[in-house]
Amino acid sequence: MELGMTGIWSLAFTHGDRAEARDAAAELEELGYGSVWPGGSPGGNPRGDLVTAAEVLAATNRIAVTTACVSIWERSPKQLAAAYHALPPHRRNRLLIGLGVSHVDFVGRYHEPYHALRSYVDELDAAAATG
Repeated sequence: MELGMTGIWSLAFTHGDRAEARDAAAELEELGYGSVWPGGSPGGNPRGDLVTAAEVLAATNRIAVTTACVSIWERSPKQLAAAYHALPPHRRNRLLIGLGVSHVDFVGRYHEPYHALRSYVDELDAAAATG
């Protein structure tokens, strides 16, 4: 996956008009941008993290799509693996998923972030092997 030298992060991809977001992603690709980062976390994003990514991937051919931060507290590893594997392989090859361990709503769970993330990734690996 080639991310390029310049990418665009914007809440417009997740919180704006869907057709405009797809058109903007296609135009950014034509202008030579390497990646787009749909802004916002799933909890603050009415569209969901991979729903938006899938739409942008479908509207483009080359540009990489990167999730800003998928919270390990809001989406189980099995759900994330299933959403990822629901995408066609040629689109998955342009998707970079970022994982996050903390958000103000989850501070009470933030006791061992390293262990929580490690466990999540282990479960994600296991789910991907069966998906």
